[in-house]
Amino acid sequence: MTSLAINNPVVEQHLLGNFTRENHRYPQLPTNRLFASNREWYFDDESTMLGLVWRAKLADMGVNLGSSEKGIWQDRLDWVQQHSEDGLYVTPKGTERSWFDTFDFPQPDVLAYNQGIYAVSLLSADRLGLNIQPGQVQEAISGYNKLSHPSGRLQFSQRYDYKEVSSLFGEYLGVTQFGQSLLGTDTVLATVATFDEDKNGYKIVTRSDGGFLDLSEFNRPYQPGDYHNGAEWPFFSAVAQVVAESHGLAHDVKFW
Repeated sequence: MTSLAINNPVVEQHLLGNFTRENHRYPQLPTNRLFASNREWYFDDESTMLGLVWRAKLADMGVNLGSSEKGIWQDRLDWVQQHSEDGLYVTPKGTERSWFDTFDFPQPDVLAYNQGIYAVSLLSADRLGLNIQPGQVQEAISGYNKLSHPSGRLQFSQRYDYKEVSSLFGEYLGVTQFGQSLLGTDTVLATVATFDEDKNGYKIVTRSDGGFLDLSEFNRPYQPGDYHNGAEWPFFSAVAQVVAESHGLAHDVKFW
């Protein structure tokens, strides 16, 4: 995510190379890596999809994809596609399933955050000339839009109607990296309008009634307002505000 603001192909290619060099679970990309060693951590999360988006960004900056590298990225796309069912990116049960890694999913689910990135990863694959099925991009975008609450806002996942700020990250990637909006304006503005706030910004996740999550839903008992249980995460607050302003919300000087 930090690399999105660097815009230096030499630096970014070096950084991405630390995640794409020979690893222990090819073709999946590691979530974490210590650059000075070969220590890697792998979780079934959004990391491989973000790698596809990052590589497409590099291609747009002139770092062309050679034939051998193209085959490697095709393998990574195929790994991602193993999660796809009818255009939806199905996240397995358990923890470490996205950046929101402390939440314990009791069964497979479709997260708005992961689904948005999945749609953008398919846009990236198409930009890189990888093999995807006709209509697959639009199917994934449609799946992203369908993760909506009766009120019109996005919700945390297919199974949970919680309000969650990073749900707009896929839209942010689509707009900033490809100039393509994935969500309707009504959905974006309804989503931001319903976020619960504290003195710093948006609470990262709350129940549909604005309350904090139950401590039992995490891998340890995070108290209300602690870490993933409703604390404010400046990066995602900023992402949500950028997305809302790109859809016509007035520039909020006080927020910034």
